[in-house]
Amino acid sequence: MTQISKSDKSERAALIERLMQLHEQVQLAYALQDERRLEEGKILLSLRTATPHGEWEPQLRELCKATGMSRRTAHNYMNAAEKGAVTRMKDRETLQAK
Repeated sequence: MTQISKSDKSERAALIERLMQLHEQVQLAYALQDERRLEEGKILLSLRTATPHGEWEPQLRELCKATGMSRRTAHNYMNAAEKGAVTRMKDRETLQAK
């Protein structure tokens, strides 16, 4: 951690600027992550629609095994895509689908 003296205002200002930059980058990363979750959900929904009746759950199990995604996560992504929004658990903000 960087130590600053109480009298060094320029160093303090630089640290505050860096903090603001990092926070903005984190917020952009969250938004990108949410957009990708929606896209994954849309892909899963497309695959489900193209799957014959009764064959989706076995195919979903195989998809989850191949991707390392849990079935619960896959269903959450599909639900988000159907609703057109991802709710962030921490702050309950909602990202609307484009």
